[in-house]
Amino acid sequence: MIAKNNCRREKKKDIWEGERETESLGNHHLVFTSMDLTCFRLQKDTNNNNKKKKEEEEQEEEEEEKKKEEEEEEEEVEENKKENKNKKKNKKNKNKKNKSKKNKKRETQKEEGKEVSKKTKRG
Repeated sequence: MIAKNNCRREKKKDIWEGERETESLGNHHLVFTSMDLTCFRLQKDTNNNNKKKKEEEEQEEEEEEKKKEEEEEEEEVEENKKENKNKKKNKKNKNKKNKSKKNKKRETQKEEGKEVSKKTKRG
């Protein structure tokens, strides 16, 4: 931080004084004094570090999003399992009720003396 501030001050004062060196950046050729070059290199390093930090943060965000999606999928699967269990329970209970109704009907028919059809087990 201190070096950056010093560089900025030096740029304002000495940009047209002292030796000039050129450093090419793609199509741009910039003129710097020797102090400015050190400042530029420091800024370049900090820019690279900032880029790396941003990339790492983006990767972390992507990983968090993937984890959230996986958790949501797991929750959906668990909910589906619970729903299926409940459906099976309801079906069993319904079957039990139907069986008990049929048995009561048979008993009443026996008591009345009517012919009762035999129970058949279905495979």
